[in-house]
Amino acid sequence: LSEALQRPVRSRVLAKVKSGTDLEAVQKRYESDLRTQPKVMTERAYLATQTEDLTKRFSILGGFLAVIMGLGAIFTGTNSMLAAIGARTHEIGILKAIGYRPLPIFLSFLGEAVLLGLLGGLLGCVLVLPFQGAETGTMNETFSEVTFAFRTTPFVMVTAVSFAMLLGLVGGLFPAWRASAMTPTQALRRG
Repeated sequence: LSEALQRPVRSRVLAKVKSGTDLEAVQKRYESDLRTQPKVMTERAYLATQTEDLTKRFSILGGFLAVIMGLGAIFTGTNSMLAAIGARTHEIGILKAIGYRPLPIFLSFLGEAVLLGLLGGLLGCVLVLPFQGAETGTMNETFSEVTFAFRTTPFVMVTAVSFAMLLGLVGGLFPAWRASAMTPTQALRRG
């Protein structure tokens, strides 16, 4: 094929090596040979270099979207917790009147916010499962198509649920503090 295309130069040579071959030793062997100076690497390392730029772009985009959506989730969580506290001010007043201290009230509302974050994270993981194994592709710098499959690992799911719980915690801090700071008379008067 190279003779037909009049391209005597090879840009890449693929070799299947025996199991246990020391690739570093093969690379050192070619370092002193000035005729050919190949880059000796595994297939995984080669493919990683081909998608390095794409990986950086996806990481930046994913991080940006996570921050924007996280802020939206915090404000939504804060709003819904403030609405829940507004609907339960009478109960908060009764708890305060019978001797509950501010810390247990604060922790109960904060626990509710974290629980809502946990449920939201779990629901998000369940909604993503139908996309498991879906394939898509894109081009890299050499104009060759790089295809990849969507895979959600247990580590990613645990990270997502933990992030959702953290967002619930941050979103529930102010409403929980507000509920614990009410005096019994304020809470009973509002209810």
